[in-house]
Amino acid sequence: MNKTVLVLVILLINIQMLICQDLSQLKQEKWSSFSGFLGGSTTYSTLNTRTPLGYYINLGLNWKIKGFNLPLNLSYGVNGFGANTINLRRLGFSPGYKNLTLHAGYRSYQLNNYLLTGKTIIGGGIEWNPKRFGILAFYGKFNDLYSAGNDYFLLDESIRAYDRWIIGGKLRFGTENNHFALGGMKIYEDPESGSFDSLKILGISPKQNFGLNADLKLNLFKKIQFFASVVGSTVTNNTE
Repeated sequence: MNKTVLVLVILLINIQMLICQDLSQLKQEKWSSFSGFLGGSTTYSTLNTRTPLGYYINLGLNWKIKGFNLPLNLSYGVNGFGANTINLRRLGFSPGYKNLTLHAGYRSYQLNNYLLTGKTIIGGGIEWNPKRFGILAFYGKFNDLYSAGNDYFLLDESIRAYDRWIIGGKLRFGTENNHFALGGMKIYEDPESGSFDSLKILGISPKQNFGLNADLKLNLFKKIQFFASVVGSTVTNNTE
């Protein structure tokens, strides 16, 4: 069994000045409110593996009923036309009541800027954020395609990648402005998923990744913010 393990450790310390302004409520919160946004973008690519022109439309809606949030996020994109058309539809819910939030469907979770950010996960999660501590736990499958390090894999649409799963969580001790936080995740690929016979012929093996982070955030004298972060990650290139 041939395994390669990569280890990455990041230490970040940031100190910055803050300018704060205390705004009091002008009037009481409404019993029910509705908000949303609509955005769009166009893309142009000269790559042979992508169609030249495409567009993306994003719609976000939120209905708030006295502390209970019912958000709905939808996106739709078409990159090119005809047989090479790429359709993308995403649906996710994050209903919340007071300091408890549930996640289902297509969601993104934040552990650390250098550990897990900007990835869409299909699954479920839960957040509980009282004033003095916070808990985040989630589980699901990555939605985003990734490069397996082989050009033939990227060009041949008949070859499907391994399913990539993740389980993770985070604990926060303290308030949002002054706290110590610990986070962790495990990412693994199912060796029996995808076009595993073709992937093995191409020399693409299932991988596994462990990650841990520790963050410290302090607001000093209401004008100075201190932030320190330590991140560690290991990657196993072949889990078989």
